[in-house]
Amino acid sequence: MRTLVIVLIVGLSVSQADDRVPKQDRSRTLVQETVKANTGRRDESPTPRLDQAVKSIREQVAWFGERPKRYSREFLAAVATMNYVQSRVSPLNYSLLAKAEKPLPSNAEEYLASQAGICGGQVMTFREILDRLDVRNRPVEFYMRGSTRAENHSHIGAEVFYADKWHFFDITWGTYYRSEEPSKCIDNVLSISEVLATKDAKSLAVTNRSDLWFQQWTANSLNPFEYLTAKQMDLIVGRSGVVTLRPTDDEQLGQVYIATNQPNYIGRNNRSPDFGSLSVRLSGIKPNVVRCTVAVNGVAGSGKLVIRGQTGEVSRPLSVLKTGEHQFDLTKLDIDGELQLAVNSDNGREIGYVVFKQIVVTTDARH
Repeated sequence: MRTLVIVLIVGLSVSQADDRVPKQDRSRTLVQETVKANTGRRDESPTPRLDQAVKSIREQVAWFGERPKRYSREFLAAVATMNYVQSRVSPLNYSLLAKAEKPLPSNAEEYLASQAGICGGQVMTFREILDRLDVRNRPVEFYMRGSTRAENHSHIGAEVFYADKWHFFDITWGTYYRSEEPSKCIDNVLSISEVLATKDAKSLAVTNRSDLWFQQWTANSLNPFEYLTAKQMDLIVGRSGVVTLRPTDDEQLGQVYIATNQPNYIGRNNRSPDFGSLSVRLSGIKPNVVRCTVAVNGVAGSGKLVIRGQTGEVSRPLSVLKTGEHQFDLTKLDIDGELQLAVNSDNGREIGYVVFKQIVVTTDARH
């Protein structure tokens, strides 16, 4: 079994002017999520706090089951879990730990034990509890691009499946978006695609405004719901979608693309049918490029890495991609300002992904 570490962004965007937030948080702290490519088994370490959370939420849902059935079981479980996590996994406490330079939690049990975590830790804990309650769920990631690469930032929530559709929950802010149709039941929560397609989605939000972290943000004129209006944003649902990278020009190398506060992998890292594959778009490609060099940190699974232009493509099997630099000839591709990198597999649900350090595009054959 191969284990690769993929950097997934789970930090919150925070104003650089807000001195109440430790510098470590303002730099959009990353969480490294270990992805086991060839096994679905859980860590067998004891998890007493998670066990207690599952027990408590199961009892809450069962209590409602004795009343008139106005709500879906999954809705009750999602709201109860969101409230449980938001009240126990605190970004404020995480900031205090970071400011004191103390060890930071990195898994759901540790988030509950330390009572500290930013949005990624909250969502990880939320999803772990729902998994144990047999409630279908998937992550929803927002990658906002700043005016410079260093200003890229992110947020993450989750969707829960019931009543034949997905429903979005923002655990950090204790928020979901309810349908404005009066005929709909109270558990008719919008999916993230419906939320983003709604002109005034904020008016449909049901939010826990008593949360101290929420109050700190709004008191400092920060926008907890930036993802509703962000102009330059990549939406990744169930790790499926396209992440856009912008170049830095290097006189020696060419155009250099580095995932900054963004995922640093290409492909599929989860077999679940609720998950998909991540692609990378390289924007701002100059005319007359001849070569793409991918600096590979690791590979898992099967398939092939494909680089596509407007027309044409080049590819290479994952089986030959070892750690190091791999060059691809682009001279036969029709490129109109961008390239897209993806991992293709004969079986769409098989794991196959490439972890990269950087991608370099050159306009002549000297490099």
